[in-house]
Amino acid sequence: MRHQSDATSHRSPRGRRFEHLDMVRGLAALLVLVGHVRGFVFVDYSDLTGSKLALAPFYVIGGLGHQAVILFFALSGFLVGGRAMREIRQGKWNLPDYAVHRFARLWTALIPALIATALLDWIGRDLLRLSGYGAQYWGILSSGPYPGSDPTPTLAAFLGNIAFLQTIAVPVFGTNGPLWSLANEFWYYFLVPFAWLALAGRSVSPGARAAAAILSLAILAFLPFAILALGSIWVMGALAWSLGDGVRAMSEGRFRLLAAAILLAFLVGLAASLARSGLPTDILLGIACAAALPCLARLANPGGIYGRFSFWLSEISFTLYVVHFPLIALLWFALLAPAQFAVGPAGFAAATALIVAALVYAAAMWWLFERNTGRVRTLFLKTLHIPKR
Repeated sequence: MRHQSDATSHRSPRGRRFEHLDMVRGLAALLVLVGHVRGFVFVDYSDLTGSKLALAPFYVIGGLGHQAVILFFALSGFLVGGRAMREIRQGKWNLPDYAVHRFARLWTALIPALIATALLDWIGRDLLRLSGYGAQYWGILSSGPYPGSDPTPTLAAFLGNIAFLQTIAVPVFGTNGPLWSLANEFWYYFLVPFAWLALAGRSVSPGARAAAAILSLAILAFLPFAILALGSIWVMGALAWSLGDGVRAMSEGRFRLLAAAILLAFLVGLAASLARSGLPTDILLGIACAAALPCLARLANPGGIYGRFSFWLSEISFTLYVVHFPLIALLWFALLAPAQFAVGPAGFAAATALIVAALVYAAAMWWLFERNTGRVRTLFLKTLHIPKR
């Protein structure tokens, strides 16, 4: 996305956009949305009757939301972690500027998303008194309120989500289940650079390296194992950044062989993840995703309609991820629940309506808030008297 964040600008050091990385990020966010809409609107594959093999591709595509989040972790590590590790090696990394960059990037979209979640949940749960907010439909949904949870938005959960403590010390806020991954993302932003500074920050003082080591160990002790384990995917993405020069320098023949091998590894990882979801297959898929990123960064930008569409979809992808679920939950609870459809015109019409509503809503929220990330970052830097790099 724009020059506000390395995680979203998808630019080379010379300023050229990586249009294929834009497209990957945008499509990953769209897959998360499509997966949730499929869970709301269509009956499960196992509940279909008659010949259903022809419908398997539809259900596979509609079930890739989790795999899309794995791709997000690899891509974030590549674009954020890779640059941070390079700057640490070069002695150019600046923690205050980096921290402001990360907080501005996340909070500018997240805080409005949390407020909107509280409003939408209040409309559905308290004003309209709809069923669903008490986990009545957990058995047919892929996210949202679950048995034993209390999705009522509270001040403690709001503040905990702002501090990226969801799934660690507080639940995700309200019905906004997808926010679980933001806690992972935030702590990776700091754990990996601190650890790398302690290991490879030869241009900084021994005291700074010792402080970085203490901070990284403290984060390691603080985080649950599940978050740490998925962090290996983020690390793989960061390490893949350093392979970029070598991949760009390859001859065309060797590059094609490498790309074919990585594509095969990706397909194997994807098949394994779909067949048996779990940490080992997530990591396998994450490694393949990370390996593919330098190859995608090498490819020429097509420009034209592809470039414009990839830019737009990437621009709204983060906002789309953090705002879509409470809206489609409210609409489904109000208009359709508990009805679900077999694959057919009625189901596709309902799903299309929800997807379009979510995209329009996300685009509006992006325009109101996230597009101003650069201004927010500048305000933070001025307020904290941190020189702008």
